[in-house]
Amino acid sequence: MQSIIQASSSTLISLAIGLILTVLLLVYNGRLINGIIAIMYISYVMPGIIIAISIISAFGLQNPLMEIILGNVIFNAPMVGILGYLYAMGTNQREIQMAKILGATDIQLIKLYIRNGAKGLWIGAILTFILCFQGFSLPLIIGGPEYSTFEVLIYLFKRTYIMPGPFPFSNASTMAVLQFSILLLPVVSYLIISKMPSISQPTSFKAFSKVKSLVALVLITIILFILYLPLIILFSRFPFWNLLSILNINSIKLALLNTLLFSSISVILSILLLIFVISDISGYKSDLIFITSTALTPVAIALSYFLIYQTFLPLPYVIILIFIAISLPFMARNYSDSILRIPFSERNSTFILGDSRIGATIYYYLGRIRSSFMGIVALEFVTIMGEFSAIATVYTQNTVTLTVEIYNEFLLRKINVAYAISELFVTVIFISTFLIYLIGISGKSGSKNFHTRNKQTV
Repeated sequence: MQSIIQASSSTLISLAIGLILTVLLLVYNGRLINGIIAIMYISYVMPGIIIAISIISAFGLQNPLMEIILGNVIFNAPMVGILGYLYAMGTNQREIQMAKILGATDIQLIKLYIRNGAKGLWIGAILTFILCFQGFSLPLIIGGPEYSTFEVLIYLFKRTYIMPGPFPFSNASTMAVLQFSILLLPVVSYLIISKMPSISQPTSFKAFSKVKSLVALVLITIILFILYLPLIILFSRFPFWNLLSILNINSIKLALLNTLLFSSISVILSILLLIFVISDISGYKSDLIFITSTALTPVAIALSYFLIYQTFLPLPYVIILIFIAISLPFMARNYSDSILRIPFSERNSTFILGDSRIGATIYYYLGRIRSSFMGIVALEFVTIMGEFSAIATVYTQNTVTLTVEIYNEFLLRKINVAYAISELFVTVIFISTFLIYLIGISGKSGSKNFHTRNKQTV
C-alpha cells in the first residue's frame, strides 16, 4: 500500500511542477537553456541516498511520509519538466509563427505547445510512478518499516528475514515477482504512448517577448533553488576544505576504490556489449528493453543474479554483472536515440557501401555522435557510481561502495562523516563526468570543432 501511496502522490506533484517548468522553459528558451537543463539533470543523476541524507540534514525526521514524497519530487519533477519541454519543442515552429501572426495570445501559444508536448509529460509521469513505486533509499532511510515499499521489503527479506529450508530467499523472490507484475501496467502504458508520433522541429522561432523570457528565467531559478535547497544545506554541514581529511579512514578509501573500480569496469564492458552484440537494436525494440529493465528493479536484479551466480563466481564479479544488467539497457536506449538523429540517408549510406552493423558503428556512428555518446557514457558512469539498492542487497565488507558506506555511517549515527562522504561522492561524480565530457568534445569529432566543420561543409 505504501508503494502505491508514495508513487501516486509523488507522481501528481511532480507532474504539476514539471508542467510549470515546461511552460517556463518554453517561454524562456534563451541562450542559457542548455545550462538550465544541465542543472535540472543534477537531481536525476543524484543518488537517492544523497537526497535522503540532504533532506534529513535540512528537516530532520519530522514527517517521514511528506519527506519521502519531497525527495521523490526533487528527483523526478525536473525530469518531467525536461521531457515536456523537449517534446513540446518538437512542435512545428512554422505553426507557432503562423499562429502568432494571426493574433494568437501567449496563453494560446502555450496551449499549442503543451498539446504537442503532452507525450513527454505523460512519459515523464509514467517513469516517475515506476521509479517512486520501487523507491528504496528514501523509504529505507527516512521512513523505516512503517513506510516500506516493495523494494525495501525485498531487501529486508533477503538480508534479514531469511526463511529456513532449501529456499531461504523464497519470500524475497515472491515479492520481486509481485512487484514486477504490478509494474506491467505502467510499462504497457509507456510502450503505447512511446509509439505515438512526434512532430519534428524544422526551424526555430522566438515566440515570446524578451521581458516575459526574463521573468520566466527568474521563476525557473526560484523553483530550482527551492527544489535543491536540501542539497545546498547538505554542503553547508561539513566544511569543504576538510573534505580530503576523511580519506585517511581506511574503510572510506576502500569504498572509494571499489566505487571507481566497479563503475569503470561495468561501463567499459557495457560499451563493448553495446558495440559488438546489441548495436542493431534501435527504435521501439530499445524502448521495450529500457522500460522492461526499469520495471525489473535493481534489488530484484541483484537478488536474481545473486541466486544464480553466487555459488560459482566471486562476489565482485557478480556485482559487475549486476551493474552491467542495470546500465546496458539505458545505454542502448540512449545510443539508439542518438543514432536516430542522424539523417536517414547518412545512416544507410554505410550499408550501401557494404559495411556491417558493427563496422558502421565503429567506423561511422561513434564518430558521428561522439559528443552525445560520451555524454551517454558519463551519465551511465554516474548512475552506476550512485547505485545503492542493488549493492546493498549483496555486498560484503570487502565490496562496500561509497553509497553503502554513507548508509553504514548513518546507521552508526556518525552523521558528520555521512555528510562528508556525501560531499566527497558528489565531488567525485562531477570530476569524473567533467573528464568524460572533455574527451567527448575534443578531437575532430567533438563539439569544439562543430562550428568549424559546418563552415567547411558550407
